[in-house]
Amino acid sequence: MDDPSLVSGCLQRAIALGAKLRSAPDTAGYFDWTLGTPLVTHNDEWGVICRVDFIMAGADVAPRVNRLVMFQTGNRDDVMIAIGQEVAPLDAAPLETPISTH
Repeated sequence: MDDPSLVSGCLQRAIALGAKLRSAPDTAGYFDWTLGTPLVTHNDEWGVICRVDFIMAGADVAPRVNRLVMFQTGNRDDVMIAIGQEVAPLDAAPLETPISTH
């Protein structure tokens, strides 16, 4: 999906989630992340899905991938945070300047 408003909304949700998680005690910087470019897709079962690869401050797991996946189920905002996955990076054009959440 090539909708700038959906991509922008996806980034804002990821930034807000990082800030919320970062405020929890004993997070050890895991949620001080640098976000890549979101990939926003849609399917009939899950609706709009936002995926964003990220790098955690002080804990780069390259070549493995950290990925944030966000979608809505009914009135709920659902989130999956996958760290150190053996998957290919998202096929999204890289941001000229990655977005930092800290």
